Amino acid sequence: MRKPNLNQLLCCILAFGVAFSGLRAAHAAADPFQRYVVIYNDLPITIYPALTAVESEQGAACGTSGVNRRIIVNAGTNGAGIPSGATVTVELPKTTHCWYSAVRVYLFTVDLTKFEARIFQNQRTVADHVTWNPPLCTTGSADACWSGTAVDQYPVDAPAQLFEYTVISIDPATGKQFPNPNNPNGLPLADIDLSYVDELYLPVASNVDDGGATAFMGTILPYDQFNMRTAAFLNLTVPPANKPIWSEFGAYTATNWPHNVFHDLGSPQTDHVVGKDIVGDVRIIPPNVLPPLSALYTPPYTGPKQCAAVPMCSNLAGDCCPTDNGTILACCGAPLPYLISNTTKTASLASLSPRLIRSGVGNSLVDNPSVDALVASWTDWVRGDPCANLSAITTWPSNNPTFSKQQFCSMFKDTVTYVWNSFKDSPNVRDPKTGQVTPGCISFTGAAKDRCTVDSIVAFKSNDKGLLNESVQALLRNVPYGTFHQTRWSFDKFILFWAPYDSPFNLFPYSRLVHNPVDGVNAPGAYSFSIDDKFGNFQSRGSGIVIDVGGYTHLLNQDPYNYYEQYRVSFGPGWDHATVCGLPFVIPMKLGNNSPVSFWSDGVPQSTCNIAIYQDAAETRYVKYQVGRGSKTVTDTYTGLTQTVTQLTYDPSYCAAHSTLKVVCSGSSLQPTFVPQPVPGNDDPDAGESYVSLPDNQKPLLTLTVPPAP
Repeated sequence: MRKPNLNQLLCCILAFGVAFSGLRAAHAAADPFQRYVVIYNDLPITIYPALTAVESEQGAACGTSGVNRRIIVNAGTNGAGIPSGATVTVELPKTTHCWYSAVRVYLFTVDLTKFEARIFQNQRTVADHVTWNPPLCTTGSADACWSGTAVDQYPVDAPAQLFEYTVISIDPATGKQFPNPNNPNGLPLADIDLSYVDELYLPVASNVDDGGATAFMGTILPYDQFNMRTAAFLNLTVPPANKPIWSEFGAYTATNWPHNVFHDLGSPQTDHVVGKDIVGDVRIIPPNVLPPLSALYTPPYTGPKQCAAVPMCSNLAGDCCPTDNGTILACCGAPLPYLISNTTKTASLASLSPRLIRSGVGNSLVDNPSVDALVASWTDWVRGDPCANLSAITTWPSNNPTFSKQQFCSMFKDTVTYVWNSFKDSPNVRDPKTGQVTPGCISFTGAAKDRCTVDSIVAFKSNDKGLLNESVQALLRNVPYGTFHQTRWSFDKFILFWAPYDSPFNLFPYSRLVHNPVDGVNAPGAYSFSIDDKFGNFQSRGSGIVIDVGGYTHLLNQDPYNYYEQYRVSFGPGWDHATVCGLPFVIPMKLGNNSPVSFWSDGVPQSTCNIAIYQDAAETRYVKYQVGRGSKTVTDTYTGLTQTVTQLTYDPSYCAAHSTLKVVCSGSSLQPTFVPQPVPGNDDPDAGESYVSLPDNQKPLLTLTVPPAP
């Protein structure tokens, strides 16, 4: 879960009041700090949500242990889950701040009560029998939603999709976060993200409950299409050896599905794709540690049953594989339930000396061809030069004569070289609390060092906005990084995630699966890797969160989140307050003066947005604008290709007919202007760079800038 970037947020946290309908209206009117999560199920199957938060991450008011607090969510009655077409609203308890920070929402597809009975004891939820006032769920029986604790998180390969949120209170005078997330002197803020970083399992879309002011995060791809695209991705292979391009959790393969502990608990067999940890979780690093195993399935044994027919068991009598009581003895050599599919053991650890293990030879203990393919895609650039034969590369961002393939390729190789060299000798890290040392890539040689380097790159976590951060992001989006004095490929929105899965420029196929609308799951607002914040993280003012699983009809704003296409109105000094697209806006001169412009209101599309800006509290002096949304064709100078973009449109006659301060409409130095920057005045270094590859006269107009009050 990414913490809110307050510097980026100040421009808009005061942007709007809240316009709700039905039950949500009561929340806002009675107490804006009564936080809630609304979950709609548009899947054809029942879902079983569970909210999980670690005590030590919630502050002293919750507790300091590592215990997991949980809220188990059901519609109507205990154990029912949320059936297809049903809805549940969960009210977060205010008497304890245990479900506020970096909260994980697990969206299970199997009967959660039965599933928990089949997993380890320390992962099960133990009811705390607390009676909450108001009840956790707003409808149904008193015990439909209940709270409890667990020692450990659910298994990493559990049949659930992960969604995350944080809610806080912001001090309007300073823009800083109050220690108390329910401080009534502050403004309620919700931070949401669909975490496709570690795994991808279900289509999910989400809004902050703000009346429709902001676009949705996630994907609205239908359930059947979502599953077809993940299956097609997992069926891709890399020539000439036709190794799989990616792997999934082992419990979900067609072979292992009948042998997992949840196959009979309601969910049909679907794929569960592993995210960035495909390399790290194979655990060839360090080489003396075998890959993690899953506790959720037992691979089928296909060898002989009799002890005498198995060399390692031949000294025993009767049946060994399995025995009469169903146990398969270790001597049978049965396959291990590796967490990640396609993983195989190729040698015995005992056959290697400690020296060979430390040297990296121990990496031959385990093989995963999809990991091998991923590492090879990087080392082809590190130790070779694909740019030496441009004709051998069959796909490019553009074949237009104005596009320089040589420049693009050379800059890509330079970026790969810089990033690789930044990670290949990473140091060992000692945990100051436990003293345990995690080996860095400097500890390895050969293939183990390569795997360590790739794992370090794709799992890179950093809040730094410097060269290394931007370079890693660029490569994982299929483009080189360009500095301010070069072609800035990493800021060209038209070609991010452009490379086909088999392209040498695609060094992380998973990111295309997440973001691409053609052969991916079309989730432009979701995380595909750890520092994918530009696309995956969103924060806004609001008391509630709307989650639509498998659909979109319940979303308040059905436009997908697009970092590069955010419409805004910016206010000059001297104005008192405003109404933007039907939502009130208090203009804060110190913290920022931008409000989002939306063409949705509580799930209903709007053709225009009306903006009223008042100079006095009594609303006797005002100017009113009406903006719409139009499109135009532009030419991307980096690729020479034409593209369609959208922008704000403005009718001056509306302003003149509806304003008392007509001088601010047009025809004077006080007339409003349109600018292409999405967030004027924001200190985000990417602000204003959304259309860096377009000539100035073609950049779409995204912000209506209102002049100072006359």
